[in-house]
Amino acid sequence: MNSGLSAFGEIYGNLPLLQLRPQAISKLPPNGNIEFRDQLVHNCIRRAWIDATLTRVPVRTTLHMRAAQAGAQLAKVVYGREPLDWDMRLMMDIARIENEHRACFGFFLIDEVDHLIFHQKPGPVLRSDFKPNSELPNGLPEGVFIPTYVDSLRCKLESYRSYAQENSLARETVDFVHRITGKDTCIAELPDELQAYFDLADFLAEVHESKEQSNAGGEEALH
Repeated sequence: MNSGLSAFGEIYGNLPLLQLRPQAISKLPPNGNIEFRDQLVHNCIRRAWIDATLTRVPVRTTLHMRAAQAGAQLAKVVYGREPLDWDMRLMMDIARIENEHRACFGFFLIDEVDHLIFHQKPGPVLRSDFKPNSELPNGLPEGVFIPTYVDSLRCKLESYRSYAQENSLARETVDFVHRITGKDTCIAELPDELQAYFDLADFLAEVHESKEQSNAGGEEALH
């Protein structure tokens, strides 16, 4: 699982650009530089999931630390300057988006649905799309199945699946996280509890549509 050491610490998986010497990294062409940074971000994600599994600290916290370290090291080792807060903040933001919304969204999906059901408000991933303190309408079960949230989760799931199929680096990270955590990837199919959530959402949407059509028909009859 561990492929060796680099200027950025331990390497997990086939990430050859991380094994280059810092001088060689600084001379990479634009496309090569982008590929290098992608590999660095994915190595941070893989290391963060290992940290989280071993320590029980939330992966968001461990990823922030790993990404900040990588950003600082990139400035010092490759570009030969003291790291700025911006170096670390940028790497943290890129790693968070890649982890939660792209490469590893499937591992957060159950928690997002659980958050909707038990806390009656969007979870950490959905909060980036909606107001942080927005609460769902009162009353179960319809409150946790409002179309805005269901549609957003579905779109994110489809995007995540397409991304993993088209991006070999992302798929390797999905497989890596699956191996070390045992969590469902949600790539091929959903766990029963997630499928039940989406099935019930579809059923409630059909009931709501049927009621609206019935009400519309009743109003037309009155006229």
